[in-house]
Amino acid sequence: MPKIPKMVADAMESVFKSLIHSVEVQEVDYIHPKFKKIVFAGDNLKGLKYRPGWEIEIRVSDTDFRHYTPSFFDSAEGICAVLIYLHGLGPGSDWADSLQPGNRVKLIGPGRKIELDTSHQNYVFLGDETTIGLFLELQRGLAPHQKLNGVIEVDACLGELPRMAGLRLDAAQRTKKPGEALLEWLDIKIDNLRQSVFYVSGHAQTIQQIRRYLKEQGVSSRQLITRPYWADGKRGL
Repeated sequence: MPKIPKMVADAMESVFKSLIHSVEVQEVDYIHPKFKKIVFAGDNLKGLKYRPGWEIEIRVSDTDFRHYTPSFFDSAEGICAVLIYLHGLGPGSDWADSLQPGNRVKLIGPGRKIELDTSHQNYVFLGDETTIGLFLELQRGLAPHQKLNGVIEVDACLGELPRMAGLRLDAAQRTKKPGEALLEWLDIKIDNLRQSVFYVSGHAQTIQQIRRYLKEQGVSSRQLITRPYWADGKRGL
């Protein structure tokens, strides 16, 4: 969500008061200096409806809200975890980097965005650093007999990040052109992937490129689920 006036943000909190849950930061862990796991806990999270792929929204400053996809959500215990890429380029990253155990946070949701369709045999996950939490939660929902392929496009210094976070996915080093590494990986693998369902998330323009490529390769739009998290020239989605 783009920056909005503080007065409007305050009004939104008032209007959606019934959907806002006050939670406490229970735990923080830097998996990597640029990647932070944050665990929230609160009794008012107990009993909430949730499916892997759903999102929460958090007010990260007086004028900014950000959407995050939990990497773990336990509505029985009232616990929610997110994995946040600390790119240092905006209020969401600054807010996440500053959080410490005991801090209070207002959490909105969870709400439906995308869901894991468990009726398929083969899955492909394609994304970047911002999608690791989403894919970790979707991966957790797969059964042992279901096959997972995929790749995460990362900066050179983050090559081990997907595995460090627990993802069973490859890492591809980002070039000067976002999405190029994902398309190169696809071009090598596509002959064995055409019957898969594709979850593509992260950079909006890269998602558009991959959508066109898969269509050219005969992949049906019904096999493609997308969720953009960021776009060139925009602050937050």
